[in-house]
Amino acid sequence: MNLRTTCSATFYSVLFCALLSALPAKAGLLNGDGIGVYGDSLSMQYSSWLPVAGPIGYPLTYDGAQSNWVDHLKSSGYNFGPNTKGTLYGQPVTFARYDRAVAGAASADLASQVTNLKADITSQNVKLTVLGIGGNDFTLGGYGTIYDKAANPLFNPLTDTATKTFMNTIVNRITAGVNSTLTSDPNQHMILMTIPDLGSMPAFADAFPIASQRADVTQVVTAINQRIIALAASHHMPVVNLQPLTDIVQNPPTIAGVTLLPTGGDSGQNMFLSDSFHPGTIINGILANAILYANKIAYNDPVTYISDQTIVTRAGLTPTSGGPTYYNVAPYVIFTPVPEPSSLALAGIAVAISVGAAVRRRHRVALSGAALSG
Repeated sequence: MNLRTTCSATFYSVLFCALLSALPAKAGLLNGDGIGVYGDSLSMQYSSWLPVAGPIGYPLTYDGAQSNWVDHLKSSGYNFGPNTKGTLYGQPVTFARYDRAVAGAASADLASQVTNLKADITSQNVKLTVLGIGGNDFTLGGYGTIYDKAANPLFNPLTDTATKTFMNTIVNRITAGVNSTLTSDPNQHMILMTIPDLGSMPAFADAFPIASQRADVTQVVTAINQRIIALAASHHMPVVNLQPLTDIVQNPPTIAGVTLLPTGGDSGQNMFLSDSFHPGTIINGILANAILYANKIAYNDPVTYISDQTIVTRAGLTPTSGGPTYYNVAPYVIFTPVPEPSSLALAGIAVAISVGAAVRRRHRVALSGAALSG
C-alpha cells in the first residue's frame, strides 16, 4: 500500500503526507548501501588475489569456483563498490573499491586500510564496515613463538609478559581501527570478526603436531577474541565468531546434501582450499550468511540470505537435496541488543516503585520507633 495515495484532503492528513514525503527513503544493504571491509586474505576477494597467488610464490589452485564471503555477497548483488585496478605484490589485480582487505595483511596494516576507506565512509558511500584482522599476526611468527614456549610445562600463555604484549598490540590496533572509523562516521554500522583458531586448520595441525601446545595457543586466541567481543559490546556492535566456525572441521557439516571433507583440496567439497589453510567456497558461503544475519539482528536491516543450494552450486557441485534450505548461522553471531526505550522506561518505573516502597518502609519504621520512645 502506498501511504501517499491514501491521504484525504483534511488539514491533518495533508500535513502528515507532507511530513511523510520529507522523510528519506529507508536505506539498507538491499537498497544498495555500500559494504566496506578491513582484513586479510580471508576477506580480500578470492577472485582478486587467487589468480596471482602463483606469481607471488603462493601455490593455490584457482579455476573460478573458489569464492570467499565477499565474492558470495557480491555475486548476490550486495554493493562493495566499483571495480578498481590495483597491484598486489607487484601483480595487477582488480578489486571492489570498498573491500580494503589485503592478502597477507596483519593488524599493523589496519590503520592504512582505515585511511584508504575513510573517504567513502565520510561521504556515506559505505554504511556498513566489516572488520576482521589479526590471523596473520599468528602466521607471521606469533603462533610458532607461543607454541614453542608451551613446550615448557610451567609456561602460562595468559601471564607470560611477551605474550600479553602480543595480545595487547592486536587488540589495541583493532580498537584504534574501530574508533577511527566511528570518528569518520559516528553512525557507521560495524561488524567485528574474531580471529580464527589456526590450530584447527589442517595445515597448522600438521605443522604443529603437539595438541597440548596448540591448546596453549588456542587460549591466547580465545583471550583476544573475548576482548574483541567486549569491544563490540561496548559499541553495541555484533560479532561474527570465527573461532567456532573453524572448529566445525571436527564435525564436517552437510550442506544441501553434500557432506564436506575436513581437508584441503581442489574439490568444492573440501572445507579448505588446496593449501589446507584458507576456507573453501562452501564454508565462505556460511560466513557470508553469518555477516548478513549479524547485520539484520543488530541493525534491523532486511537482507536476502544465500541458499545452501546456491552456495553448493557456486562451489562447482550439484546439490543433492531440494530447497531452498539455509544452514543455521546463529551460533556464529554474538550480539547484545540495546534495551528498547520502553524497556528502559519500565525499568525506571520498577526502580522508582522499589525506592518508593523502601522509603515508605523506613518511614513506617521511624514512626513506630518514635511511638515506642514516647
